[in-house]
Amino acid sequence: TMLAHFAVTHRATDLLVPGPVIGYGLFLGVAITVVPSLLMAEGMKRIGSQRFAIISSCGPVATVVLAWAVLAEVPTVIACVGMAITLAAGIAIGAAKAPPTPTPPTTLTPTTAPEPR
Repeated sequence: TMLAHFAVTHRATDLLVPGPVIGYGLFLGVAITVVPSLLMAEGMKRIGSQRFAIISSCGPVATVVLAWAVLAEVPTVIACVGMAITLAAGIAIGAAKAPPTPTPPTTLTPTTAPEPR
């Protein structure tokens, strides 16, 4: 539908852009979509899907914090409440699903066979 809208509202020559613009678009397409997807898949493979889900639930919180720190955006009250709920849920799930502490292996003593007579 976007292409149809563009075809109706613009001339075909508007699609002609300088070469660097195409290069930037390709770079952004790969750097912003492909690389993060591959890194997320590798992270999930290394730490497991359960831990990955808990860690990735902090993504929206990090987004709000970075918007405040970098862009000077002031979070709304509802955003702060949402961050608190998200963090509390992640902590609660992480604590409830903590893997059991491994028990040390038992040492097996070799049994001695009776002496032949």
